[in-house]
Amino acid sequence: MFISTFRPVLLLSVAPIWSAAAFTGFRLPGIFGATLPGNPAIADFADSQTGQSLKFRLEIGQDKDESTPNLLIDGLHLEFDGADLPEGCDRVPLPGIDGPNPKLSSGPRVLHIRNEGMFVSMEGMTTVEMKGACWELIWRDDAPAGTILCGFDHPEEARRNEHSSSLPKGRVYVSFPVWIAESLVEHQARKADVTKRAEGHSEEMKDHLVKMRETSNPIMKALHFRNAAAAHERLEYSGHRSAAEIPDEADVAPIGGGLLVCREGTVWTKNGSFMGGNHLLLGRATVKPTESVALTP
Repeated sequence: MFISTFRPVLLLSVAPIWSAAAFTGFRLPGIFGATLPGNPAIADFADSQTGQSLKFRLEIGQDKDESTPNLLIDGLHLEFDGADLPEGCDRVPLPGIDGPNPKLSSGPRVLHIRNEGMFVSMEGMTTVEMKGACWELIWRDDAPAGTILCGFDHPEEARRNEHSSSLPKGRVYVSFPVWIAESLVEHQARKADVTKRAEGHSEEMKDHLVKMRETSNPIMKALHFRNAAAAHERLEYSGHRSAAEIPDEADVAPIGGGLLVCREGTVWTKNGSFMGGNHLLLGRATVKPTESVALTP
């Protein structure tokens, strides 16, 4: 993050440029607005997740105030099935297939809940009931990454105590970015190059700002100010903001079909239609792939 004292072009201090943890996937790029084509391999990618088993930990709450502690839900175990859900079945709406651009979706797929999540409440270990489970893969044709998204209906509010954050009653979604392994390697190389150039521009900008403060010559002050502003402009156009969303190797795990899932995603909810309105971010989710297994009824 940059803190500016020379508006609008000059920034005086620079925090670390990259944060792979920021790549959470809450944004679902491309599913709203103009009609866009989906990734032509999306159905094959979804089919290849058959038998993939994932364990989730949900951390509900964003308030950093210790008076409202987060709600930790652990032990949620899901098993993916590539089979299409039959039309008319009882499932939650999904933002891809039920949104304005259904071509970006693999369509709703079968999702088996092998173990429901649990949390510690005043009554002891409490199970978080999930119904209407299904999943989809969302992937725009020209996008480097897609989103794997699981949806549930949560019939009752889950709360540890009156002071904790809560998982509200209603629709709950968990989403994670997914990458093609080979594509991610290429983007990580680009990220490293952009990082190096951006850090150089940042150091150049800070160097001229120091010199500007130290000199008493008004002409030299103006010169260093101009050079710092030019370095800041090069930094802004370096592409470091978009590259920051590219995960590092430690931030992903392999799943089926040569795909990699980001280990950190988001938990959110949405009331009403996916044709408009806002999504409400509830918290974050972490995922741990387990060995793929043969599906059992």
